[in-house]
Amino acid sequence: MRCLGYMMKQRFNPQVYDDFVVRGNTAVLRCHLPSFVREYVVVDSWIRNDDHVLKITETKARSYTVLRTGELLIHETQEKDSNWSYRCQTRHRLTGEMVTSVSFGKIVVTGKWHWQLFIHKCMN
Repeated sequence: MRCLGYMMKQRFNPQVYDDFVVRGNTAVLRCHLPSFVREYVVVDSWIRNDDHVLKITETKARSYTVLRTGELLIHETQEKDSNWSYRCQTRHRLTGEMVTSVSFGKIVVTGKWHWQLFIHKCMN
């Protein structure tokens, strides 16, 4: 008995959303994929808006790490990290087709919080 399989090609658009992070912490960008392709599509790399390509790494390289799960980590964030935008590039495991997100995700770095106590004396 011979079984023939087929695969229907469906278009999809990966999405990247902004991440808000407190200065000095690690930001995480995720490539959001539709449920109907998650089983077959992996994140291959991240592309910064200056066309710098960030590939999957096992160890922390400078301030970036791309995990095997596809997340992009930006370590020890500073205000200058808000200048960059990132897109994810995906690869279909069976066909090898590459799809890059149309949307860019951005890191929004906020300042560290400093609590101050103010005592106000009321005079009668």
